[in-house]
Amino acid sequence: RFSDIFRNARPDILYIAGQTLSQAAGLWGSSFVKIPVKVLGFHSHDLAYRPLYKLFIDKLSIRSAERVVCVSESQKRHIVINKKVPPEKIKVIYNGVDQNRFRPVPGMGSQDKVIIGTVGTLRGEKGIDVLLNAVPEVLKRCPHAYFTIVGDGSERGKLEKMTRRLDISNNVNFLGERRDIDR
Repeated sequence: RFSDIFRNARPDILYIAGQTLSQAAGLWGSSFVKIPVKVLGFHSHDLAYRPLYKLFIDKLSIRSAERVVCVSESQKRHIVINKKVPPEKIKVIYNGVDQNRFRPVPGMGSQDKVIIGTVGTLRGEKGIDVLLNAVPEVLKRCPHAYFTIVGDGSERGKLEKMTRRLDISNNVNFLGERRDIDR
């Protein structure tokens, strides 16, 4: 079926997100059709700790891709080390934010507050612990700073304990996973 789709659409570029099912489908479908450029995108650091069948699909996908795309220099190093991909084959494209959607709303909030936020899965590679360790120093220079952490994950409990240990709980708010981000 994928081969038929590719044969009919005749894409010039095939972007395969680094999820096992999409990698396998993209590999299978594109193996019967000439697609000039294949790009493989990874968005996670857990690439080294995957079941054997996923590692095999990763290897085949990487071999067939002209380029590998990832979202940070840290992730690029991870891919070079764990997947043995030459660094020149990898392009870092940072996640972007539409800044027009996040402008201050007149009349909302306090002018003397500084709010610093992050959104993501609370896992070790995200570095939220680094942010929290910096909060006491930030508060010395900017006592009206507040930190909002949106997301959930395996590190949440540890990070919440860390805020209590650092005595920064009054300035750090964990919102958990949100479904109303557009509002």
